[in-house]
Amino acid sequence: MMVRKTDVHSHGGGDTTNIQNEILRLKHYQQIEHQRLIEKYQQEQNQLAAMHEKQLEEHLKVRQHMLMLQKQQEFLEQQRKLEEQHRLEQKMQEEKLAQIKNKSLEQQSAIASMAVKQKLQEFVLNKKQREAAVNNIRNSSQFRWAHHSSLDQSSPPSASLSPPYRPHLLGQFDELNQLRRTASEPNLKVRSVLKQKVIERRSSPLIQRRNRTPLSLKSRKPLGGEGLFES
Repeated sequence: MMVRKTDVHSHGGGDTTNIQNEILRLKHYQQIEHQRLIEKYQQEQNQLAAMHEKQLEEHLKVRQHMLMLQKQQEFLEQQRKLEEQHRLEQKMQEEKLAQIKNKSLEQQSAIASMAVKQKLQEFVLNKKQREAAVNNIRNSSQFRWAHHSSLDQSSPPSASLSPPYRPHLLGQFDELNQLRRTASEPNLKVRSVLKQKVIERRSSPLIQRRNRTPLSLKSRKPLGGEGLFES
């Protein structure tokens, strides 16, 4: 009887050991599976993170490219506006220069016209002054000629001059004096007085008798006779 109880007890202890070993084996397997799942999860997370990062990089690249294209478009648009503004300013500048040039030409033409007009006025004025000076000289010469002729008529006739010569000169002077009456009023009065004296002397019997005296008789008279004749 004692032997049987020991066998039963030994057989029961072996089953417990086997169960414990099985439990340990299952725990170890679960740990391995858990570790494998964790590693797989981490691997998948790493892959997802890498994919996400790659997508972000691609997105950033696309965004940067779009920004670069936008900036380039803005630069081209700004450059076009600047060129258009520069072209308009250049056109306005050319038009302004053309207006200034035309205005300058008009001013030069006006100045030239004024200069020509002034020269013409100066020429006309100088011509009138020359004509007035010539008339004054002519009138003065006529006055001196009339005065000299009156003095010649009042002086005794020379032996070397023929008597008919002086009336001829006086006749020419009278005709010339009648044709040229452009002097002033005092000169006209002087001429009138001189002309009256000449007429009186020409109508004097003494002058008429001298004119009738032959040249040969006058040339034979002594100098003293002329003095007595004049007195």
